[in-house]
Amino acid sequence: MKYKVFFKIFIGLLILLASNLYADSNGHFLNDVRVEWMVEPEPDRNVILLDDFYYVDPSGKQWPAPRGSEINGASIPWLLWNKWIGPPFVGNYRRASVVHDVACDLREKICRSSLTAHRMFYDACLCGGVNKIKAKVMYWAVKTFGPKWGDQDPKDVLSKRQFLELHEIEKLIKENGITENSTDEEIKKFLTRFDPTSK
Repeated sequence: MKYKVFFKIFIGLLILLASNLYADSNGHFLNDVRVEWMVEPEPDRNVILLDDFYYVDPSGKQWPAPRGSEINGASIPWLLWNKWIGPPFVGNYRRASVVHDVACDLREKICRSSLTAHRMFYDACLCGGVNKIKAKVMYWAVKTFGPKWGDQDPKDVLSKRQFLELHEIEKLIKENGITENSTDEEIKKFLTRFDPTSK
């Protein structure tokens, strides 16, 4: 009887440990995002962070979004908002956009290369619950249309694994003919091919 109880406790602890390891495989967020809307002339969509917020990536690096930072959730270029990603502050990528907005504003103070910041956005999207295919396309969007600074050679700023993933993402996009000029229908068709629940 003692062995059965011990065995059940042991299995329970293993399941708990495994779920924690899986949850952290894409990093994790620290604190909640608390903001206050800023009233200003058009477009009146900026907010100010009321508390420090952090994303810890899979390597353990902390990406800060300090209290007082002004953000607008526009990590994804506005041209793609109406495609399938949606407007700022909507969807599972919201928290990822907070730390990415700050990284793009502070640039070298946070990391030496925009490619590193954009890669962080990809991991943070996964951590927030974005499916992998959509996160890859979102990564492609910020890498292609987002701000650029520092070393732009992916071999110099990314690990070999990350470089291969970047190549895989770009190959996937290219093979499916997705460009900045793709229509809503083309992008939707591309996404639903891999994830029928995508909208």
